[in-house]
Amino acid sequence: MSPTPDSIIGIPPEFTPPLADAALKTTPEDFVVHETPRFHLESRTSANKQISSLDSRYNIFLVSKRNLTTFQAIGFIADALNIGREKIGYAGLKDENAITHQYFSIPETSTLHKDELFTDQDKYLRVTFIGTSREPISVGDLFGNSFNITVRNIAESDLAYWPTESKRHFEFINYYDTQRFGVPTGPSQTHLIGKYLQDKEFDNALPLVAASGSAEALAAQQHTGTAVDFFDSLDQRITSFYRSAHYSFLWNSSVADRLREISPVEKVYRDGIEYSFPQEDNFASLPLASPYTTVRLVNSSPTALHQERAVRVNTLFHLEAPKEDSLHPGKYCATISFFLPSGSYATMAIAQFLRVIGAKAQ
Repeated sequence: MSPTPDSIIGIPPEFTPPLADAALKTTPEDFVVHETPRFHLESRTSANKQISSLDSRYNIFLVSKRNLTTFQAIGFIADALNIGREKIGYAGLKDENAITHQYFSIPETSTLHKDELFTDQDKYLRVTFIGTSREPISVGDLFGNSFNITVRNIAESDLAYWPTESKRHFEFINYYDTQRFGVPTGPSQTHLIGKYLQDKEFDNALPLVAASGSAEALAAQQHTGTAVDFFDSLDQRITSFYRSAHYSFLWNSSVADRLREISPVEKVYRDGIEYSFPQEDNFASLPLASPYTTVRLVNSSPTALHQERAVRVNTLFHLEAPKEDSLHPGKYCATISFFLPSGSYATMAIAQFLRVIGAKAQ
């Protein structure tokens, strides 16, 4: 099934500004992500050769995937090796509707014997051995991610609003975007599942998982035991993700409340999730960071950790000149390349960038 274009500027119907019909993720190739890791490789010895260093206990693989979630990729690799999913380490979750390149750690006693583990029509999963490490990769072992994003369906009349410079600094509000709250094929409700888990209302959480469209949805639909048993059977990194999504929703709400105190805002709905964006390109009085809560595994148990998260993020866009869009006759497309620190959402950066461009017409 072809992915549905993501309308990225939620403007009220009485006014349609330039770039309102611009679309992301028309195809996975329009959204390419590369991790920039911060773990240390000990060796680049072949994965099929005995590792001589006693300190190296994990093989590190570059995992490239198309139209698969990170948890689905973990499942395929775990099944290929006949090991528990919890033994596969990863640094961050990557978009499903995209081409993504991320790093996994696998105990050195387990060896992958082929590069392409899965391919099916519009999906694939490929792995490349790159070295060994003393420690497994853990969530957060990233400096950030590099993105190459193609914006499509740009009207010819809107080309006058596209920046003429090849580089442009841009600051945006670092909201968690909709990927945090659901998968493209399901409703945006991971934050609701997380709230029920936090409140130990497992019977309420289970049907939401079953309807989520996630990798674990089918297992939830087929589960015949208690709801508690189902969630106990999952890789606890998945339940940690749901709980974190609940806190992410609360963090977004707190930033929106603060923004409304200092600036006129416009409510924008993205996949059913409400966001507040400033009507003016001026939110410098927002704090650079604010406290947030995330849930990680500590001694195999989901544990709430209290940290700081950037509220405002500044990045440098490398902008290509628009060209004819082969997928939308009569329209144009343009590619934007940039780097974001770990925890920031490229779709959110692009959405706010296009809003700023479109606002010039008002």
